[in-house]
Amino acid sequence: DRGFSVPVIMVTGQGDERIAVEAIRARASDYIIKIGGYLTTLPPMIYKALKQHELALENARLFETARSRSRDLTWERDRLEAILRGIGEAVIVTDPEDRIILLNPVAEEWLGVQEGVVAGQRFLFCLPDLQFADAWSRWLDDNPDFSNQQLQIAYPTARVISATRSRVLDEAGAVLGQVTVLRDITRERVLDRMKTGFISNVSHELR
Repeated sequence: DRGFSVPVIMVTGQGDERIAVEAIRARASDYIIKIGGYLTTLPPMIYKALKQHELALENARLFETARSRSRDLTWERDRLEAILRGIGEAVIVTDPEDRIILLNPVAEEWLGVQEGVVAGQRFLFCLPDLQFADAWSRWLDDNPDFSNQQLQIAYPTARVISATRSRVLDEAGAVLGQVTVLRDITRERVLDRMKTGFISNVSHELR
């Protein structure tokens, strides 16, 4: 209790059981009565107490290491979630069965769903925009990973989206989950159409 950790064996000339109980309550490792032959019994008792003490110290060290790692992992997870929830693109994190683990606020807004309602559900099954869901399903049939795939979301707000989806693998190659990032390219597509129209008009006038 004062910062010391030492195994103690109580050696007494009194064979009172009450004293033995009090010794154990006081955190003595063991108890031995000074009667004939006790010096023969004492060394193995000391060895046993030392091994138990060593095991207790190792368990305490392992527990503290595990608790420290748990704190680090919790902090890292919270930091990552804060980053994902704060960025301006839609982020969807799903498990190996494609069940929703995380939707950041942008994803909730663009897809018209709420994480608290759809968490644990299959991603495709919770999408209110059926055309989006159909296009997503066809992409997955072709390739579980894709980059910069374009599609349109009609609900709740019409948008042109560029989607990138990547599986997260462990060292053995097993799928831990998927991370999908959606980028709103509606304005880019409008500007492209305006540019194309301008070039077409200029070419027509020149002819």
